[in-house]
Amino acid sequence: MRIVKIHINEFGPLVNKDFEFDENLTIVKGDNESGKSSLMLFIKFMLYGLSKKVKTGSVAEIDKALSHSSDVASGYMTVSVGEELYRIDRQIRRSGRTYPEKVQLSDARSGLVCEYSGSVGEFLLGIPADVFESSSSISQLGCSSVGGKEIGTAIKNLLSSADESIDSQKALGGLEKLRKRLLHKNQKGGSIFKLTTKKNTLLEQYKKSVDDRCETEGIEADLKRTDAKIKEVSESQKIADELVSKIGLRAVVKQFELLHSYEEEKGLVESELSKLEGELTVGERKLDRSFVSNLRGIVGELSFAQKDKKEADRAILALEEQADENSRLIAKKVSANGGIDSLEGKISKAQNSKRSNAAAALVFALLALVSAPLGFLNIPLHLPVPAYFVFLPLSLLFLALALVFVGGCAKAKKELQTTCEGLDINEGEINGFLSDARKALSRTDEESELLRECEAQRSVKERVLASAVNKALEYFSLYGISARENAEELILKADETLTKITALCDKKDSLSGRLVALEAKIKETSAELGDYNENQIRRRVSDEILKMSDAEIRTAKTNKAAYANQLKTLTDMKLGYERSLIERKYSTQDPFDIAAKLSDVDEDLEVQTKAYAAIALAMETITTASANLRNTIAPQIRSHANEYMRVITDGKYDSVSVTDSLELSMSEDGFSYTVDSFSAGTKDAAYLALRLSLLALMGEDETAPLLMDETLAMIDDKRARKLLSMLSEHAAEHGQCILFSCHDREVRLCNEENIDVRVINM
Repeated sequence: MRIVKIHINEFGPLVNKDFEFDENLTIVKGDNESGKSSLMLFIKFMLYGLSKKVKTGSVAEIDKALSHSSDVASGYMTVSVGEELYRIDRQIRRSGRTYPEKVQLSDARSGLVCEYSGSVGEFLLGIPADVFESSSSISQLGCSSVGGKEIGTAIKNLLSSADESIDSQKALGGLEKLRKRLLHKNQKGGSIFKLTTKKNTLLEQYKKSVDDRCETEGIEADLKRTDAKIKEVSESQKIADELVSKIGLRAVVKQFELLHSYEEEKGLVESELSKLEGELTVGERKLDRSFVSNLRGIVGELSFAQKDKKEADRAILALEEQADENSRLIAKKVSANGGIDSLEGKISKAQNSKRSNAAAALVFALLALVSAPLGFLNIPLHLPVPAYFVFLPLSLLFLALALVFVGGCAKAKKELQTTCEGLDINEGEINGFLSDARKALSRTDEESELLRECEAQRSVKERVLASAVNKALEYFSLYGISARENAEELILKADETLTKITALCDKKDSLSGRLVALEAKIKETSAELGDYNENQIRRRVSDEILKMSDAEIRTAKTNKAAYANQLKTLTDMKLGYERSLIERKYSTQDPFDIAAKLSDVDEDLEVQTKAYAAIALAMETITTASANLRNTIAPQIRSHANEYMRVITDGKYDSVSVTDSLELSMSEDGFSYTVDSFSAGTKDAAYLALRLSLLALMGEDETAPLLMDETLAMIDDKRARKLLSMLSEHAAEHGQCILFSCHDREVRLCNEENIDVRVINM
């Protein structure tokens, strides 16, 4: 297969790129990060798609391929296979955590879509993706990326299995593990040993199950006899049940009779209630609990008002009886003198007048006594008359005035005595009397005020009583009941009416309660009898059953219970037999089941025995094939590799061999050296020589394109010239060669060696 053209819509960093290839050696040149590796990955993408697995230390191939801006990778590739020309279109995108993919293979000339199975690469090349990567895709082989041990392992795999990724020794190891799983070498372990042991155990179980089968058949016979007895007792129980059922219908008939008695009693109660309703009806008004309640309230108000009025009368009477005679007499005397204030003023005035007149009389008397002698004394007054003409008249005047005041004092005393006489006291008791009068008048005023208040309250309560009387009369008149306006007679009338109406209401309530109870019983009984038709029930229950005595009914029920107990006992026996059979079913095994298991074990044993033989044969075949490969293919690979190494090294290393341990070695000057002894470039050259040798043997007319990424990086110019010539010849004879490089050296060397090369600059 040869790649003709590549068009990339979006792939990693590459956008809208076209690349064309021919049959010559192709070198794709570009700086680091220019997209060379992406182009190489795009070729695999077109043929096989990309892996979603994340490799250690890297990212998944699909994440490298998706465009950085749109999360889409798409494009097409045109390839030629023999005379056919195909176009591969593929697109993949990220959608959440999924990667929906579209791929189409079509005829590039006609545009018709081609049908195929598997991957496009398998259809076009005939090899799966892992073989393509191990044979046609070569990465840089410098010692920094692939050590000598890895080189040796790859070469070992190439020479032992013709594939660097297939280790026949590991395959033999895996088969050996499978063989051990089937049967150990000492014949004491493995699944075949376990199956053989299981077979022997099943044979013993089969013998025991046959014996258990006989015992089981005996239990089954007992179960059959018990079933027959249960059937017989069930028939007897059926007859007893039918009789008891009819006795139950007898109870239903009795229920109907009870229902009719309830209905009859209900009619009588309704009649009495109707009569009571007439007695409790006055005109259009009903004498009910509401009337009683209202009348009780009115009578209560009337009784309360009457009681309050009587209490007010008693309070006034008590106040009138509380005032004493002495206080009333004192108050009367004070009142006769114009009141306590007038009396006190009058007494105070008389006392003051008495004291002032007495004092004035005394003063003037003294003056008279003093002035009289002065007239007879020789006192020079420098007057035109003698002194006694002055002092004697003056003394007389003073004496007259003294007499006047004495008269005033006597008059005041007389008035005071008159006042005391009017009060029936002496002058010395005046102050005590006034004090008592003050107290008596104070107490009398309080009693008078309280009496006025009580009289006012009595007046209010009389009006309340009158209102209560009117209210009672009005309420009685509403119901046409005549009554007198006297409160006591109204209360008596109300009590009489309340007693009568309450008795009628109580009777009505009792009848109403009885009616409700009867209606509930009728409803309940009717509900219980709702599923029964009385006429049909009476037709089904004969007179004999209706006439059955209690003893006969008990006997019928006892027989039913006896049959039920007998049936329960038999049922328990049956359950015991069945339980025993079930236990035997799980504790003992059916010979046929064991025989079937024996058949399955024999079949598994035969399959595993054949598998064991097949594994042994496969191991022998792999060992033989590996030896034959080394004996036949390996010499051809070594022959081609020797020729390639001789050309590459200008004859310095003309012999490549493989040791008994399948390690690569090369000869120089007659001495043999392992590949680990050489430089990284020599290791790469040796490995590339072996790879080209293998591809030369695998190829027919055309092989898969050989893709090389920096494969010559560690090889010097001299050997690189030889390798480029070899790759050019391989491209011409076997298949397309595409070398990816970040240096100009390979292009320069091709030009210097006149090698036909197509250069694609990234």
